[in-house]
Amino acid sequence: MRKLPKYSFSHQNELKRYFNKLRTMQIYIILNYLSIYLFHCYTVSSSSIYNEKGTPMKKQFLQSMIFCICMGGSTSIFAGEINVGLNDKVISTDFTAPLGQSVNGNIDYLYSDDNGHLAELGLHLTHDASIYHFEIGTQLSRLWVKNSKDATVLSIGGKYAIDLGSNLSLQGSGYYTPTVLTFGDADGHYQFDSQFQYNLTPQMGLYVGYRYIRFKFDDFPSNTFENGAYIGMRAKF
Repeated sequence: MRKLPKYSFSHQNELKRYFNKLRTMQIYIILNYLSIYLFHCYTVSSSSIYNEKGTPMKKQFLQSMIFCICMGGSTSIFAGEINVGLNDKVISTDFTAPLGQSVNGNIDYLYSDDNGHLAELGLHLTHDASIYHFEIGTQLSRLWVKNSKDATVLSIGGKYAIDLGSNLSLQGSGYYTPTVLTFGDADGHYQFDSQFQYNLTPQMGLYVGYRYIRFKFDDFPSNTFENGAYIGMRAKF
């Protein structure tokens, strides 16, 4: 019987480098696809988000969520994270993955029964110190609503997490958009999010959270996209 070749330590390192390059390529493909999607939605009329009867097209959100999950699943050879959260009015999903050493990217999509759709694309520098985790970066947000103005903003902010022990952790995030980084009729934006999580396993956790998202406009009342508590699940792979 023919013996299988044994891989040396150098061969193993070459394989690791190959998969690292493949990981980066796949993440850039995901982010480029979403960028193209956001640009396309920005150039079409906001009325296309609704059908002729004025009913929000929930199917569009589901298609986008499936797209994010499927693209995330196709990159399962490297570390990544998927979150799904919901309450009575809002459902959200996001996918986060490393782009390189101390850099990650995220894709978020939220659907609200009352306020429409919100897509977000983020890029952050990361740092870990003992039980603490920090992220700082930018986030591009695109809002489509029926009874208010649409908005596109580029916000600055970050995320924070602390391991409390006993499988418990506390996480938070905050973003702010000054007027100079808004587009169209938007005049500002801010949001914050906090979560308290219990890890069922190292790869899966359940959490409760509170999220507040608000957009300001030049000559139109401000829009509070969400202001309330929610529950969710986080999966790492």
